Amino acid sequence: MVMKTRSTLLWGDINSESAKEFVATSSACAGDSYDPIFVYIHSDGGDVDACAAIIDQISLLKKRGIKVVTIGQGKCYSSGAIILAHGSAGHRYATKNTGLMLHPVSIEEMPPCSIGDASKLMTFCNLLYGRLLDSMYKQCCRPGKIKKKIFANEVEKTLWMTPEVAITYGLIDSIWNGEIDKYGGETFSNNK
Repeated sequence: MVMKTRSTLLWGDINSESAKEFVATSSACAGDSYDPIFVYIHSDGGDVDACAAIIDQISLLKKRGIKVVTIGQGKCYSSGAIILAHGSAGHRYATKNTGLMLHPVSIEEMPPCSIGDASKLMTFCNLLYGRLLDSMYKQCCRPGKIKKKIFANEVEKTLWMTPEVAITYGLIDSIWNGEIDKYGGETFSNNK
């Protein structure tokens, strides 16, 4: 994170290391002032538990009165899209060429375990991922946006979106225009 501009990158896989770095650097910035923190995201997604840690940190920052501006660039898939949607309302963006995607839970690398343990692991992952999606639905499926059941059905089939479609679903608020503001970061103007 660059302390002067109060910006950080979530670039690449969402994993324990990227979550640790995000929590540490955003905490340091939060102790410095209440100015907005800018989070730039370019990710294929990653670990559901690392995603949960990042979202919990974003929630804590917002509760302290700090705006968390999320900006998707290039690609925001899976956990990356869920993190993007958890920025402060009115300050969730994607650049015009960003692709976004949400899908049902999947486990690519199952640790060695018995069939019963594998079933328990899948149940746990579904529960945790379901909580993250529910949290996202609460932010996205507000009055005037798509209904939760319709959105959930689309995600279950794997939902690919352009920024314009992501706006209609309520995943983001606007397409990012990249203007500079007094904080050394970008402005909050709406450029739909």
